[in-house]
Amino acid sequence: MANPEYLFLLVLLPVLAVLIWSYLKWRRNVQSQFSSSRFFNRFFPETNHGAQLVPYLFLTVFLLIIVALSNIVGGKELEKNRQSVQSVMFVLDISNSMNAQDVSSSRLAQARNIVSQTLDAMAAHRVGLVVFAGEARSVMPLTSDYVAAESYVQAIESEVIKRQGTDFLKAVEESVKKFKSVPKGARHIVLLSDGEDNEGNANEALALAKKEGIKITSVGIGSDEGAPVPEFLFGQLMGYKVDRSGSTVLSSRETQALQSIASGTGGNYIDGNNLEYAAELLVQEIQNSKGGASLWVENQNSIRYYQFFIGGAILILLVIFVAFPKNPLNY
Repeated sequence: MANPEYLFLLVLLPVLAVLIWSYLKWRRNVQSQFSSSRFFNRFFPETNHGAQLVPYLFLTVFLLIIVALSNIVGGKELEKNRQSVQSVMFVLDISNSMNAQDVSSSRLAQARNIVSQTLDAMAAHRVGLVVFAGEARSVMPLTSDYVAAESYVQAIESEVIKRQGTDFLKAVEESVKKFKSVPKGARHIVLLSDGEDNEGNANEALALAKKEGIKITSVGIGSDEGAPVPEFLFGQLMGYKVDRSGSTVLSSRETQALQSIASGTGGNYIDGNNLEYAAELLVQEIQNSKGGASLWVENQNSIRYYQFFIGGAILILLVIFVAFPKNPLNY
């Protein structure tokens, strides 16, 4: 990762240059006062004219170190490795209850951030994206284009699907369609949800996943105590969901349901309320999955140039101390 903030230190270079120039001018003025004195040669012995460049060489060293710290990145280099490639479908619950604000800015925002951090730590695996509420929709098929995946993830809102509810069966059915080219046993779903099963078909979803050789890792988001469900109109908060009696509805995370879905397919349950912890465990879960295809994978690595600037700085310092071994700062 580049560190462009260090480039702001470059504003110090003109200041240092002016200070050096002022010092050298002051020193020449002092020397000129002794120019007619018979002690001049004793106080100011003749020096190599090249020594006048020493302060500016130190400025150049300072410049090179700043550029090295900024860690300039440019271009790409291809690296081929043989590795096990997993096919992972991220399945996001975008029902209204995911707008509850008991985690982060909302449960849905937490889910998006978990997926984003997981993508940042993954390499070469194929990923897809399905969203669901009362129905399911494929947002992105399996791909290794993580930049596109990231843009799709961050654009997801609960308004994408109009029919509300939480239909786990439809989510699995939609994922199965996208897994057609993936052999059974190499299919992996990451389910991010608060676990509320409005349709009551979690068992059917589990049975279908087992039949299709799909491993499900479930990530539970939301508090066990529950939180009110916001209702928005054109992006504006209009109030909170109420039941028929007018009481505010509290939506809580159904941890047990999510645990059952995961364990029934050989997967694990992850508490998604801690962003960094959840993303780290999720990456480990994906990397440790078995059954992925063994393929030659091309990875694009950024080319970094900091070592050339560090090398240049060291070379200049060596020249200074070799050419002026006594005291290079005193010339």
